[in-house]
Amino acid sequence: MANTVRELFIDYMEYSGKSQNVVARAAGISPTTLSLWLNGKYEDKSKSLLKRLEAFLTREYSRQTYSVDEHFVDTEISKEIMDVLNYCHTHNDMGVVYGTPGLGKTVTAVEYATKHPDTIMITAFKGFSRGVIISSIAQDLELMTRMSIYQQFQMSVKALQGSDRLLIIDEAQFLTNDSLEIVRSIHDQAGVGVVYLGQPSLSRKMMGKEAEFFAQLYSRLGVKLTLADPEFEDIKLVAKSYGITNTDIHKFLWDHVINDKWGGSFRKMSKLLKLAIRTSSARKEDITIPFLKDVGRFMIYND
Repeated sequence: MANTVRELFIDYMEYSGKSQNVVARAAGISPTTLSLWLNGKYEDKSKSLLKRLEAFLTREYSRQTYSVDEHFVDTEISKEIMDVLNYCHTHNDMGVVYGTPGLGKTVTAVEYATKHPDTIMITAFKGFSRGVIISSIAQDLELMTRMSIYQQFQMSVKALQGSDRLLIIDEAQFLTNDSLEIVRSIHDQAGVGVVYLGQPSLSRKMMGKEAEFFAQLYSRLGVKLTLADPEFEDIKLVAKSYGITNTDIHKFLWDHVINDKWGGSFRKMSKLLKLAIRTSSARKEDITIPFLKDVGRFMIYND
């Protein structure tokens, strides 16, 4: 039994192209333990390691068997975001894109960055300080980070001057006031394009009680885009990208999912479709509206 699992494990690593270290971490064991086991030198009296590795192989097989082919979908919303990114990149301007979660801001930015390797994309999180954002930029520029924050800032500005690069800040609503000011300063001194992607709270932050503090930043914005809810044609495009061509299902997604329960979220609709595709493969059932309603019971609609 152990030899059979060992052979399957070796086949898996050859097929996946993953190293022993990567596979060991994924399986929850040390690389040394995996190496000893693969060479038949690990004493597994309780068979606990064998059971763990069997479970890992089963999970990986299931993941590959019921995988979903995903790719970027060029919706009207993504085109608008692309226009802002391209404009700010080309003209070294500053822009901001506001929108509710799940409209495709991040996936569009990732697609842009993939096609334009000179893009620096940083994803903020709650309490994202100026030190963190400076270090993140310095690291992307492959500068030494074992120096003071001030030195990292100066070196980053110098490296960015004349580079015509674009700095994208995703989840920008989490930036502290000092972080927003640092990005503005980098834009001013280095002359690079900057685009903030965020939720509506970023707009309220800039235009609300703290509007006076953000006056210099807001005055530099060359482009501002407020994203609307997706249109029916965009829903069809996303559904078709998952192989769902049935018009009735498109209408169901539009009426029941987007407008009713999920408030315009591409992300949650995509999660439903991925869950449906994987479940239909496992059950060997066709994807129908009743089937979508059934698997939709496992979704968290209002998070």
